[in-house]
This record gives sequence, structure tokens and C-alpha cells, in this order.
Amino acid sequence: MHIYLSHKFWYILLCVIVWSNGSFAGPGEIRKNGDVLYISDQIVIKLIDFPFVQADGSAILPYALQSFLEQFQIKKVASIFPSKTNTRSSSLGKILTVSYESDIDPYYLSSKLKNFSEVEWAEPKFVYELDFDPNDPSYASQWNLSKILASQAWDITQGDTSVIIGIVDTGVDWDHPDLNANIWINWDEIPANGVDDDLNGFIDDIRGWDFSGLDGNSPDNNPMEDQPTHGTHVAGISSAVTNNGTGIASIGYKCKLLPIKTGSTNILYGYEGIVYAADNGAKVINCSWGGSGYSIFSQEVINYVTSLGALIVAAAGNSGTNSSHYPSGYDNVLSVASTNQNDTKSGFSTYGPTVDVSAPGSDIYATWQNNTYATLSGTSMASPLTAGLAALVWSVFPTYTPLQIGEQIRVNSDNIDGLNPPYTQLMGKGRINALNALSNMNSISVRAVEINFSDEAPGGNGDGIFLAGETISVGVRFIN
Repeated sequence: MHIYLSHKFWYILLCVIVWSNGSFAGPGEIRKNGDVLYISDQIVIKLIDFPFVQADGSAILPYALQSFLEQFQIKKVASIFPSKTNTRSSSLGKILTVSYESDIDPYYLSSKLKNFSEVEWAEPKFVYELDFDPNDPSYASQWNLSKILASQAWDITQGDTSVIIGIVDTGVDWDHPDLNANIWINWDEIPANGVDDDLNGFIDDIRGWDFSGLDGNSPDNNPMEDQPTHGTHVAGISSAVTNNGTGIASIGYKCKLLPIKTGSTNILYGYEGIVYAADNGAKVINCSWGGSGYSIFSQEVINYVTSLGALIVAAAGNSGTNSSHYPSGYDNVLSVASTNQNDTKSGFSTYGPTVDVSAPGSDIYATWQNNTYATLSGTSMASPLTAGLAALVWSVFPTYTPLQIGEQIRVNSDNIDGLNPPYTQLMGKGRINALNALSNMNSISVRAVEINFSDEAPGGNGDGIFLAGETISVGVRFIN
């Protein structure tokens, strides 16, 4: 996890004891700016004040803002999280999407909106790619489980059915015989009655939610994967049913899976899916996708779900370089790089100072659509393995905060720097070790930290010299 602020740095060792105690208009074409993908006809804005949202989720903008945007042929203005707008339960309720017909680029339009006093920020609607590389589907060994000492870990716990893993992805083949018994069921919802019985804003969401549908604009209550792409494989790595005489085992063993479909080939509604997972009880949320576009909206979503008590685990990316990648690079996210059977960096894996841990991600055998199995490679495979371990850690340490769960995994990983000399301290603390993460009861997290003391606050003179009683601002960034 990473905490960032600004300049004037000192480096020290920080010791932390880990104690137990809505929908909107459909997307247009996808544009590319460098490595950043975004939708051509949408922007995301956050207002200073809560907007008025109507029953259909459409929002009414302040007059000056509305007048300005009309020249761009607005199609729809909608709240992304209408329940939070109307209850004013979170600042996420101030965030809207604006869909329009003009050819103006979203980056340019966003830059103009930032000048309005009613707008806190504005940015394009970013799109994210899946972090996996397909490989030989006949490969049938689960070397990844033995590498992290899963069987020894299961002697300590086989998970808890009350711990839910949110799979925010391309959908899950939830009736797969090796997944079905571990699929989350919303017992507060009455099936097929067309009523939002639990008042969570989603009608008949018995097994999760599909934010995109077949065409990207038809949300429904069936998060089944449309085609063999990604999400079913990810789900099986995290928590396929284990010890059932069928198919594969999984690190999560009997922890529950909450399927959330957020796209079919690209992730269009990933952050909406993250909020849904947290709001519906997920303790761990896996994101095996990402991209290079930093988003204020995305960081606010992550801060919100962390405050609810959910840990986000994310793939570090498949660039093979030390490049920026999100959501894995955001604060409060456990970022996972990929290793192979020799504990060396997978050739495709992104690396760098924002990576927290590594996990097996090359040639991983797991569930596939239509009751089959396949082998895939990618940080997409390393992330759900770590997410499944996080679910086991929650089972043993139920009073931990999300960041403590992440640190329990991080500090108990096996150091593999000696096997990866070009990537020393760039593959996280080490390769995850399930036995250590579950058995070490008094772990201590020690990181080098970059601390910024800024005396540019009231009373400071900008020279780095601080007086007694002076008001200063302090920023911290963890360094593995």
C-alpha cells in the first residue's frame, strides 16, 4: 500500500505493529492517448455540492454548468452512485458522468470544466485492459499452490464462508461445478420478483451484478461471463471449491465468491463494480486489470471501500517494465507482481516501487467457461491467488483492518531479491507465503519511508526550518 504527499524528504525506518484487535449511457468508441484508454463521448465530474438526482438516476447540473455543456450536445447526465447522492452518505454521491454527442475530446472538455466553481474535478472516463497472457490450456499442474505452502496453510484454516471475495472482472461462470458451491448468494433478495428487496439499489441481484450486459449498456442481474475470456479463471484461482473430488483446488478453499461483471473484453465499469462489492459485504476485492491513466475518481472509490473495511488486491500489470499502472499503483491497494516456478520475475510482469508482493502467475491452471479448465499466465493470475490468501488471513485475523491484512501478507512473504538481482526491491517485499501469513501472530511491518515536512503551511518560511508551535504539513510514502 502506498501513501503519497509532496517535497523536502527525509528517509527513516517506520515500524508498524500489525495487531489483531446506477448506471449511465453506453460507451462510444474507445480512444487511446499513449498508453491510456478512455471513452470518446463521456467525462466524469465531481461537483462541490450534491446534485439533485431523479428516480431514473439522471442528474440536474447547476445552471451555468448546464448552459456551458449544452453546446456539446449532451445526451445524459447521470449519478454513478445515485443511492449515495440521495442519502448523502458518501462524497461519491457528488460524482456524475456526462455523455455527449460532440466530437470534442474528453481531455479537452475536462480541462474546461475545471474552471467552474461548481466543479471539484473533471476527467475522461478511463477504460482498463485485462492483465493476462493466454498459454497452453492442457497444462494441468497447480504448482502455484505448493510454491506458497497452501496445504500447510489449510492445516490452520480452510477459510470462512462469511468472508467474501469480490471478483470485479468479465463475469464468472457461476454454475461451473468447481465454483457453484462457493458463489455468494444474496439471501436478502427474493429471486425474480422485480423488486429491490434489500434496498441496495439493484433489483434481483441474487449472485452479483452485470454492469455492462452484452452491449455495454444493458446492466442486469446475471454476472455470467459471456465468452471464455478471463473472469472465470480468476475466480477459480481465488476460491474454487476445494476437497470436492472435482477439478482443481484453490487457496481460498471455502471462502465465498461475489461475481461482478464490468465488461466483456475491456473493463468499462471497474470502479462501479468495486463499490458494489464493498457495499455488499466483500472483505477482499480482486482487480486483475488496469492501465496507465491516473484517475482522481478511482482513488476516491478506493478510499471509500477501504473505509468500509475491504482490501483491494490488484494486478501490477503486464508491461514487463517499471511503468505506472492503476489501480495497483493507488494508495490503499495491495499490488501484486508475477513470478514463475523458479521464483524469478515472469518476463511479462510489471515491476517497480509501488509493487507490494509477488505471487505465482506463470502457467496457472484454473477454471474456464462451460465447465472446463485452462492454463493462463499474467499478473491477472498472481493477483487472485493473493486475494484468496487475504480471505484466509481475514478468517484467522477477523479484527484486522484492510491495511493490516495487506501488511500481514506482505511482511510474511519470502524474500526473492537474491533470485532477481536486476529487480531488487522492485518486486515487493517477496513472494507470498500462505503458511507464514496465517501462523505468524505478532508480525511487525518495517518499511523505509519517505517523509515530507512542508513548512509552506501557515507559519512556515519555506526554508525547511521549523519553529516550536509552527503549523506544518507532513506526507509519508512507503518504500518496500
